[in-house]
Amino acid sequence: MLDNLERGNGEAVTSLSASGVTVIRRWFGTMVRRMAGAHRLAILSTHPIQYDSGWFRGLAAHPDLRVHVYYCRQATPQEQARAGFGVEFEWDVPLLTGYPHSFLQNVANPRGNDRFGGFDTPEIKSIIRRGEYVAVLINGWHYKRA
Repeated sequence: MLDNLERGNGEAVTSLSASGVTVIRRWFGTMVRRMAGAHRLAILSTHPIQYDSGWFRGLAAHPDLRVHVYYCRQATPQEQARAGFGVEFEWDVPLLTGYPHSFLQNVANPRGNDRFGGFDTPEIKSIIRRGEYVAVLINGWHYKRA
């Protein structure tokens, strides 16, 4: 997935390890420093995830980067239980604060993260075509439109 992603020192990243998030942060920081002025980054993700929210807040706090996260759905406590947690719950940490975000309309029938076609958000096509973003980061590449 990250083949030939250049680090700031010219070294290529050929795999994503446990420290992959750090590598991506460094890469984004280097790329932002190379560009003049504020640049817009769209992020497409399946749903709010507790370990992504801090990263999104960090990106949004960068003075030269304007981030907007597009989510394909917001899971209910019941859906989280069915997704493998076994019990209904809501996260006890804020997942949606500190960065701009929107929820796209998911037209998949049936919806869900248990199959390729479970996320179908056709409006992302027009969002990308408007050309407001210099890059789109896709988190959840193994779904139809997520």
